[in-house]
Amino acid sequence: MAEIRYSNDTGEIHERRDLKGRAEGETRTVPGHPALTRVLRQHIADEQLRPGDLLF
Repeated sequence: MAEIRYSNDTGEIHERRDLKGRAEGETRTVPGHPALTRVLRQHIADEQLRPGDLLF
């Protein structure tokens, strides 16, 4: 089966844009399983990550 790739007006394969129905830069809270939340928070603490750092 052939790979289908879509491009935008600039010829780039992917276009950076905000979520539908949200203002630019607006975020939303997404619920997570408590066990996963504990693991992620521990990883963030262990790696001393700050806002804007890459999580993985």
